[in-house]
Amino acid sequence: MSENAVRELPENYGLRHTLDLNKNVKLAIILNLASLVCFVVFGVLFYWLLSLIRPGLIFGGEFLSSGLLVSESAWLQFLVIVLVYLGMIVLHEAVHGIFFWVYTRERPKFGFKGLYAYAGAPDWYLGKTPYLVVGTAPLVLISFAGFAAMLLVPPEWVFPILLFITLNASGAVGDIYAFFWIVPKPAGILVRDFGDRMQVFSPGEPPGGGESTGE
Repeated sequence: MSENAVRELPENYGLRHTLDLNKNVKLAIILNLASLVCFVVFGVLFYWLLSLIRPGLIFGGEFLSSGLLVSESAWLQFLVIVLVYLGMIVLHEAVHGIFFWVYTRERPKFGFKGLYAYAGAPDWYLGKTPYLVVGTAPLVLISFAGFAAMLLVPPEWVFPILLFITLNASGAVGDIYAFFWIVPKPAGILVRDFGDRMQVFSPGEPPGGGESTGE
């Protein structure tokens, strides 16, 4: 069996856990509230880090006196925020999709469910480590890329980028939850991701049909 991904589930593997936010409304609400809290937390954290890497921009007043923050057009501010948010969703799911492709060499599935987008690989079973990489890639890569960009761009571009990476980080709450849900599980598990739900398989006889979260 490939340690990265397989298309066929090994015979001795059975379903052990299911995470389905469509059926676990309470958890979905908690994660949405956590996302709002994380928006503030990550926003403060990223602003503080920005003050360390470009202190002249923050303490010199350029950040607060440039670009979108002082625009007299509320429509322009609203348009930029909407475009940043939509761009974040597209890039976030694209990064998930790229890493699904890295491990499966097959085009992932993209879709929308209510107000959120998703990427998945429902025809594949990924090993634990590859799945954790897929899940955390958008948070890690977009955050680092955003900070690298803020080192170089003119002051008027800093706020949109800061907003972009903050929205991306707060929008990754589900990915963070899935990361900590997967980490304690055994190394030999296989994960099947449908985009809006995931299943965990492992060897041996299922204990009473397997644990289910959200069913």
